Amino acid sequence: MKKCLDSTLYCALATYEREGVWIAPVVFAYDNDFNLYFVSGPESRHMKNISHNKNVAVAIYSTKQKITGPKIGVQLEGDAEWVKGPINILKAYNLYFKRNVKWSGATLQYFKSAKALAKVTSTKLFYFNNGLFGEERKRVK
Repeated sequence: MKKCLDSTLYCALATYEREGVWIAPVVFAYDNDFNLYFVSGPESRHMKNISHNKNVAVAIYSTKQKITGPKIGVQLEGDAEWVKGPINILKAYNLYFKRNVKWSGATLQYFKSAKALAKVTSTKLFYFNNGLFGEERKRVK
């Protein structure tokens, strides 16, 4: 499963609003418990949705997979929230920027002062690999 997570920087994050479902691509990192971390502004549509309904769904897969041949991916359901507290922010910051390219202004101080780091705690986690499991997906959590 780690091979799949490491095969791409992006995931598709689905949130819910009164008008229906909204999906957004976000750059992510993950921890050993397969919780996801991403950076987003509080005014983004998906974060506004999360402020009203923390339930999200996520799909992760490499777009470099060929149409024919094995397919691998991760699907999860979970709860999203802003990362809070200096220790949690430091942990999320280190996970995120260890995996992803740094950009100008992305300092730890910025993330301590602004709502910018979010966490998805997975409540259901599925792995699919049709080379190993056929067309079935395997529940991991």
